[in-house]
Amino acid sequence: MSLSNEEILINYLDNNLEATDRLQVEELLRLDADSAKELEQLQFSVALIREAGLKAQVAAVRGDYQSAAKVVPMQAQTGNTAVVRSLYKNVFRVAAMVLLLLGAAAIYEYSATNSYGMFEKNYASFDLNTSRGNNDDGEIEKAYRNKDWAAVKNIFAANKENSTKAWFLSGMAELETKNYDKAIASFKEVMNQNKGKANEYFQDEAEYYLAMSSLAAGHTTDGVTILKKIRADKNHLFNKKASEISSLDLTALGLKGDK
Repeated sequence: MSLSNEEILINYLDNNLEATDRLQVEELLRLDADSAKELEQLQFSVALIREAGLKAQVAAVRGDYQSAAKVVPMQAQTGNTAVVRSLYKNVFRVAAMVLLLLGAAAIYEYSATNSYGMFEKNYASFDLNTSRGNNDDGEIEKAYRNKDWAAVKNIFAANKENSTKAWFLSGMAELETKNYDKAIASFKEVMNQNKGKANEYFQDEAEYYLAMSSLAAGHTTDGVTILKKIRADKNHLFNKKASEISSLDLTALGLKGDK
């Protein structure tokens, strides 16, 4: 991307564009994947600055820079250019240090964020509530409540036809025993069975834990995409949980993509 386009995106982020120009930029972002990616990276950098608490330091450097700029004409008149050079040298040294800190923070945040780490940080077991589906617990529900994951899987495998709830509980048992790809397949089956039905049993649960399973399995793009969808849906049962996940971590993972 050219420098001029980068400056336009920065002005777009800073709300320094006229309405017509903003519309043109938004059209560019819609049509040009590279520009959209660049904007996402710029937003990530801005978020890092806020996260690291360096905004005040940047403001201080800006103030020092402006003070130095005001001194230039006065010192030029007296011919004392050594003081001016020294002042500018100190200001730019501080600015360089701040930029170095920002770069270090960005590199650390980017390198330290990974899909499995996000899974471990945010995963919580599913508590089977009797209000979900019918309240007549079968053997698979009893095994699940007892956290007997092997029994859950055995009961599921022994049944020729399994309900949507059984598919979901089987997926959770696979997730709890770190069989992430099997868990993914089970949650997808729950969602497949719900297609076209008025009552989508365990749909929200399956979506959220599909995202968790995808992160654990290294399918980063799938996991991040589902979590963003849940965060955008205020009526989703797991909207609060998904919204508690750091948006900075999600952005970093989105930029990294799959393994």
